[in-house]
Amino acid sequence: MTSKNELRVWFERGVSRKAAYMLICDTFNVGHFPIYVDHSSALRANVNRYNDTPMTRVLEVYDLQAGMEEQIREAVTWRMPPVINVQLPAVFQARRSQERRQIHISVLYERRLHLERRC
Repeated sequence: MTSKNELRVWFERGVSRKAAYMLICDTFNVGHFPIYVDHSSALRANVNRYNDTPMTRVLEVYDLQAGMEEQIREAVTWRMPPVINVQLPAVFQARRSQERRQIHISVLYERRLHLERRC
């Protein structure tokens, strides 16, 4: 379990490095540790990468551009940016329904993982 003081130190370290987000990861043998992400575009890829690593999972996501104390007070902080919807060109319309199904499945999976972490 990570203490609030340790989270504050990690949060401030990420701000000084000009990172945008901080992931709190947990491993079987190391314990909790921070991962700093510079851009929101790389955030989901990093969350997936660490969740797919054996015996490692992302416990929390902190937005380093938002208020520190508010996020630290939350029981579980999961500050993922909203997904931006972009209108695809007509060329991609045929693949679009397939991609929507895959995205829908991945969103449901992320929600399930998030709810499991809260329990």
